[in-house]
Amino acid sequence: MDNLMTKCRIAPEAICIHGEAADQLEAIGKLVQLQKKNGCLQDESTYRSAIYAREDVTSTALDGGIAIPHAKSKAISKPCVSFATLKKGVEWGAYDHSQSDLLFMIGAPMEGNEHLRLLTYITTLLAEVPALADQLRKAETVQQVYDCIEAAELHCFGKE
Repeated sequence: MDNLMTKCRIAPEAICIHGEAADQLEAIGKLVQLQKKNGCLQDESTYRSAIYAREDVTSTALDGGIAIPHAKSKAISKPCVSFATLKKGVEWGAYDHSQSDLLFMIGAPMEGNEHLRLLTYITTLLAEVPALADQLRKAETVQQVYDCIEAAELHCFGKE
């Protein structure tokens, strides 16, 4: 299995550390902008609508301040992930009522179910390495984000 940075294409430009957002909509907008920097987004408006439609079905928030908005869209040319930490969490509809401050956004083309594989991959890392969420929150650089994720991948999946 390829690592998250390779397979999910988390480019350094698609990572925001200690960002700010007033609410969920603003956070989604910032994540969409990061997807644009990731080079996989062809039409921002279409993709944003797909993300909103997915959120309307049910919240993509997890307990513990984590949200993983995701959508398939004709506006996405290849699977990709953006990542952000927020200085202050925003309401995202989590069952535990936590404010989401650790955000992954998954975009995938309409064909196939790559977004579900990526969603499973990310949630596995977070579940199997309980310290990962706090380590990512404390990261001060893109390299530290990569190091945290790579350590979690090694723990979960071993060396390739």
